[in-house]
Amino acid sequence: MSSADEAPVAEIPGDTLRTGLLDRFREVLGDALVDSHLKAGDDLWLRIRSDSWRAAGHAARQLGFDYFCFLSAID
Repeated sequence: MSSADEAPVAEIPGDTLRTGLLDRFREVLGDALVDSHLKAGDDLWLRIRSDSWRAAGHAARQLGFDYFCFLSAID
C-alpha cells in the first residue's frame, strides 16, 4: 500500500480548558503542586502539598470556582 492510500492518523483531541487551569495552578503554587492527572474532556486531578491547600483554594476561587466537592488525604 502506498503512502497515498494510507488513512490519515487521527489526532488526539486536546483539552485547552483543563490544560490552562493546570498551567495557572502551576504558576500560583509552584513546587507545592506535587502531581497532576488530566483526563482530556473529563477531569483534572491535582496533588498538592498539605501546607498549600489554603493557597490552592484561593487560586481556585480566583479562577472562578465557587464549589468545593472533594478532598482526600493520605497519612
